[in-house]
Amino acid sequence: MNKNQLLIVGPRNRNKISFVKNCFEFAQDQSDRIDEQVDTLVDLSGFIIDEAEINTKYYTAKVSIWVDEFCPDNDETVGEDKTAGETAHDSQLSEESKLLKNWCDAFISDEYKEVRDALDALVFTFDLDVPLEYIELLIEKLSEITDRLDEETCNANDEDVEDDDDDDGGDDENTNTFNDFQWNGLKLILGYYDKDISISEDKISQIEDLMFSSGFEFINLNSKTTKNEFGEKSGMLRFRECIETHEWSSINTTKSKKSATSNTTNTEKKKISTSMIKPLLASDKRVGENEEDEFKSVEELEMLISKIKNAKISASSMRNKEEREKYANDLVSEIMKLI
Repeated sequence: MNKNQLLIVGPRNRNKISFVKNCFEFAQDQSDRIDEQVDTLVDLSGFIIDEAEINTKYYTAKVSIWVDEFCPDNDETVGEDKTAGETAHDSQLSEESKLLKNWCDAFISDEYKEVRDALDALVFTFDLDVPLEYIELLIEKLSEITDRLDEETCNANDEDVEDDDDDDGGDDENTNTFNDFQWNGLKLILGYYDKDISISEDKISQIEDLMFSSGFEFINLNSKTTKNEFGEKSGMLRFRECIETHEWSSINTTKSKKSATSNTTNTEKKKISTSMIKPLLASDKRVGENEEDEFKSVEELEMLISKIKNAKISASSMRNKEEREKYANDLVSEIMKLI
């Protein structure tokens, strides 16, 4: 089975490994081996975990996790240009901001297009205790990454359409789906804090409002509750749910009680996506008649819910808050009528 690619990146610390180990499934010997390898490293840039697995009652998948950190290059002297009167705190923030900016600028450059093309998921981490100025810069860079990924997705699909038109004479009806115009990989931003401190609810609310425009889903891993006010999972449970409900490029789905498996290709997933609503409507009158139909209906329903959430995130391109909320609410209402 082919492996899917997830990149997790953030400031230099060991938290990223902890988040991964709490979210994915590892055998004890695998977990111990990862810890032993991490203990020998000064930083985690370039560290790879190949053994990560996702096991749900609908599918299994193997994920290759790439770990990276905001670290200066060996020949880079971040922080030497401290200005007169700058405090130690300001200097530290300035260094961290430079490292963040440098990493994000490099990631969206042409040099790293091959990396972007290979990814199924992109996960950022940050300390909730950092000043809002740093978070505002982070959101600015996340928005640039979102725009670049969406732009490349559009361009790639436009080229595919042109090739199809050349092959078929251009008479076929346009069958583009919503996800043809945006990157359909998973984009998450994980907030956390390790210190024995309390982050105010007001600051969390500010961060949530700011994150809405980034194109990434914000998850507070230190959430004190397992569900939010809308009954949705929060904290680490939400992180795990996002990983499990994401449409990975390569999965094995159980098709019968005998556990026979087959590989789901991108083409097959696109067919499921473009015909999602119709099979749902057609099958709910036959529930109980055929176990395979029931399985497909449940699977497609989860995919539909995931797409609704993605649509809400895509509304982040709308700068007016009322316009974003209306777009999201109208879309949800329209789809709910069809189910």
